[in-house]
Amino acid sequence: MALWIVVLLFPVAFAAVPRVAGRSAVAAAAYRAGARLLDARTGEVFDFARRHGIAQSFIAAPAGAPAWADDRNALWNAAEAAETRKNSTVAREWLVALPAELDAEARAQLVRDLAAELVRRYGVAVDAAIHAPSERGDDRNHHAHLLTSTRTLTAEGLGAKTRILDAAKTGGAEIEHMRAWWADTVNDALEAAGSRERIDPRAKAVQGAEAAARAQEAAQEADALEALAAAPKSLSDARKGFVAAITHPRAVLAPNGAAAAQSARAEARRLSKRAARLAKPVQRHEGPQGRAVSLKIEARQQEEAIAEAEARRQRKAEADERQRKEAQQAETRRLTDEAKTPRAAQQEVAQRLNPVERSMAHWMKQAETFPTPAQPWSRPSFVFSPETVWRGIASAGVQATDMQIWEIVSSVMRRWIERITEALPAIKPGPNVWRAFTGGHIEAAQTLETLTSLEGGDPALRSPLLPAIRQHEQREFERRWQADQEAQARRAYRPDPSPKPSRRSNPKDDLEM
Repeated sequence: MALWIVVLLFPVAFAAVPRVAGRSAVAAAAYRAGARLLDARTGEVFDFARRHGIAQSFIAAPAGAPAWADDRNALWNAAEAAETRKNSTVAREWLVALPAELDAEARAQLVRDLAAELVRRYGVAVDAAIHAPSERGDDRNHHAHLLTSTRTLTAEGLGAKTRILDAAKTGGAEIEHMRAWWADTVNDALEAAGSRERIDPRAKAVQGAEAAARAQEAAQEADALEALAAAPKSLSDARKGFVAAITHPRAVLAPNGAAAAQSARAEARRLSKRAARLAKPVQRHEGPQGRAVSLKIEARQQEEAIAEAEARRQRKAEADERQRKEAQQAETRRLTDEAKTPRAAQQEVAQRLNPVERSMAHWMKQAETFPTPAQPWSRPSFVFSPETVWRGIASAGVQATDMQIWEIVSSVMRRWIERITEALPAIKPGPNVWRAFTGGHIEAAQTLETLTSLEGGDPALRSPLLPAIRQHEQREFERRWQADQEAQARRAYRPDPSPKPSRRSNPKDDLEM
């Protein structure tokens, strides 16, 4: 009789691409398909055309969809343009693991079938990309990303939102339906290919409970086999064998009880390990390929963050160079005009200084008073952000660009961090290093941490603070470790206030039984 092996692959993972997190459907599509796309909304170019590991990519759309739906750049720019709110979900992503037991064409056909099912069921456009395993990772890690529009696609273009996947009552049921559909489709393909492996779409909790119950049964059977196989040395051993024969009659029929007991014990250990593994928190991918796929996701996210940070630094360098040249040209024109302008006119020009320059001068002056370990902040509130800089310039009737705003913010942050590093000898220990940097001020600490993070600012700004951060983390770790050691020592040497006398067993008890 053939032994069918069930391989636990996490069949389908579902995620949203929200604009509120700074993400873009255009950027997501460019990265997953290894393409070069222009985001018309922001003017940014996302170039991943030289990325390796993209085995195949294609777009699936409903029948009668406009011709531009087959153009990846046009499709995702239309998806971005259709959403007007800053917290809109601009795309959804289905991430599926592909069986390494199938050949490339069979895996590609699975992805085409899934894309067709998503188009049929939800009426959306699907941008699919099949990724090959990384050269440095698990060579079984074949998987596919299917990016779908959040709106239905008809001959007139993008229409109503497909909220069935977002609603609390229907979203979970829809995802479970697609997981079951995918499991059936993949298992059919595995069977057709002659493979014995299968995927299990059931929830981890169900599989874990089943494994735990089977482990308990196997352990009890091993106990019974061992009790029957061992020669009784006392009345208690004989009683154990009698109970085992009654509760596990199959054990009596085992031809080799000792060997069968070892086999049952090994099966109990295997099932216990599986139940423990299934009890771990759900991640995007699970099973034998789970760790490799999780690492793949982490690597992809890190690559995206590095690529976006590098693109941002490059744009900033280009903007700085343009601004420097423009300022140089403006200064040349100003000096030329001053040479031709009467003194009264010169005074009038001086009174109309660029509001952006005035804002820079104002905030650089404020940076000299920002809190440091040696100079705490006396006021209860602390307000500094790109929004406050923008409002100050806008109050003068001038609309500053994002580049100008960030130039002011980064210059002020560099000076503030420079003052903090100079005052590090006066830093006071505490559980939060950012509050220690700002002399204990909570709002200032939050501002400092946010504007030097990847999500809210530029992580390169915090480079001068990294040694102090690592030193603080090491100090906190040692302090907590020392406290744990002292607590354990106190518990170990605490005397028992009410020792109980030991009770010796009566040999007559065994005889009575």
